[in-house]
Amino acid sequence: PPAPGPLIFQPYHDDHRGRLGQLIERTYIGSLDCPALDGLREIEDVITGYQATGRYDPARWFFVRHADTDVGLLLLTSHAPARQWELVYMGLVPEARGHGWGEMIARFAVWRAGQGRAEQLVLAVDAANIPVCRIYERVGFTPWDHRTVWIRRFRNPTAV
Repeated sequence: PPAPGPLIFQPYHDDHRGRLGQLIERTYIGSLDCPALDGLREIEDVITGYQATGRYDPARWFFVRHADTDVGLLLLTSHAPARQWELVYMGLVPEARGHGWGEMIARFAVWRAGQGRAEQLVLAVDAANIPVCRIYERVGFTPWDHRTVWIRRFRNPTAV
């Protein structure tokens, strides 16, 4: 199990959807993970997309708290029957960065996936997000695949 530390992992419940949305938006501020995609979707679409990944189970989603304050999120899912888990999203609010908490969250994710009898834990990260890539390397992840994300933006999405 992860070493005791300053963080508390509070399970998510569907009644907390508003709190979840607000926290996701706060973790996106100043994020180095795909910054060009920031603001392209409404937060409800973002949450629905996270829930549509793998087999949604709110017991695998966590508010990360420090001193009775939400400082981050960890969203995990499983992909059956492969016994593969995915770290769907991990984020910290700007004021919580730089304390080593990202690594604590990643280690908790690995431990939680192991508790769920996962054979592997996978994730996607922007390769340009060097600080987080280093966290994942320290926790034992290795690069597996590289993909390119393409997007075409429209100035007026309602125009034909």
